[in-house]
Amino acid sequence: MNELPFVGAAIKSENLAGILDWIVENNRDLEIQDACLPGFLDSDWGFVSDRINKQLEGYMGRIGIHGQYDGIQFGTGDPLAREHTQKRISQSLDFASSINASTCVIHSPFQFFGGGHACHTPQLDLAFTLDRVSQTLEPLISLAEQRDCILVV
Repeated sequence: MNELPFVGAAIKSENLAGILDWIVENNRDLEIQDACLPGFLDSDWGFVSDRINKQLEGYMGRIGIHGQYDGIQFGTGDPLAREHTQKRISQSLDFASSINASTCVIHSPFQFFGGGHACHTPQLDLAFTLDRVSQTLEPLISLAEQRDCILVV
């Protein structure tokens, strides 16, 4: 008989203690959502990752994080906006690495959080958008590979 996978959790780390036994007993998947909270990536979050690592000592399940999404524009042509996006996802990957996360969720460049789909017109066709997204993601993919972390769209 095949065993079905266990349901995991996506939570802020401050709530981990309340469900820690439930997570650890079956090595449930865990997504830590702190990196997408406003101000977190600019804070001194080392104590947060230390706390998570202590709580999850001996845990054998998969850990992921939810990367920053507010203000992120993967398909932008604006160099400063691209730089901002790359910085925030890079910081998200730093946090992911600090807790040995194997995945970092990023939002699709083709469907905006809380909004509609990206438009494609004869002037802004799919190839044009894909090129911009590729320019933004290229260095981040290399960084994720170095950290053994998968960017999940």
